[in-house]
Amino acid sequence: MKHVRQIHTEFCRLASIHSDINTAEKSKMKSVFLGGTVDDKQWRKDVKHKFADKFKFIDPYDKNWEPEDNIYDECHGMLIADYVVFYKGGELTKKEQDFLDSMKKKFKAFEDSNELMSYLQTL
Repeated sequence: MKHVRQIHTEFCRLASIHSDINTAEKSKMKSVFLGGTVDDKQWRKDVKHKFADKFKFIDPYDKNWEPEDNIYDECHGMLIADYVVFYKGGELTKKEQDFLDSMKKKFKAFEDSNELMSYLQTL
């Protein structure tokens, strides 16, 4: 039974980011990739709630993040998003930033959630 739960959890995680990507690609609304801390999940909920009528969100949040399993889906999400933001991204964000730089993709990083909200408000 434990293995069935693990398979179901993995399927739901993959289905979630794939669903976000598909929705963003099909929508006429601009899309935002949400990268950054997973220690504080509230910021993601707050951003999505406040800007639900303005943006489609690609949120790769996964509490069991494993780079070898998730990085390609995340890279795909960052590449198709109109805007990429990071909130308290830490060391991993540096790697993501290097990737985005090499792809000539603009992004913004924030340490303060109010600044992130203000930025999204101006878009």
